[in-house]
Amino acid sequence: MTALSAGNILLQIPLGLMAERFGGRAMIVFCALATAACALSLPMLITTPLVWPVLVVMGAVGYGVYTMALVELGSRFKGTVLVAGNAAFALMWGAGGIVGPPGAGALMQAIGPLGLPVVIASLDAMLVAFALYRSVKRKSP
Repeated sequence: MTALSAGNILLQIPLGLMAERFGGRAMIVFCALATAACALSLPMLITTPLVWPVLVVMGAVGYGVYTMALVELGSRFKGTVLVAGNAAFALMWGAGGIVGPPGAGALMQAIGPLGLPVVIASLDAMLVAFALYRSVKRKSP
């Protein structure tokens, strides 16, 4: 948890600068792909010292998904709609916090320690698929 939190603290400014340059949606996709890659590498690195830098990066990009989503929200909406959108984000964050851990725990009981990386990578894959779908949908008339 310390390494994940350190990554979140130390790398949010560089991620924010990248969001200004590349856009929030592109950074959401980048953060989700990077989080999935980090999660999938954990089983191979868990017994090595390399696990620590991977956890720092994973913390930055994992929490960065939420930050980049807020960037997107703020760039598209203003006023009361922005306030409502932020409340919806908080609601979904809380729901994920209630549903996610038991779901990941159940998969870990079913398939072992690989369950957590599988859950993380699967959720990130769904996020990437949805973000790309919305990008295509927005561009088509």
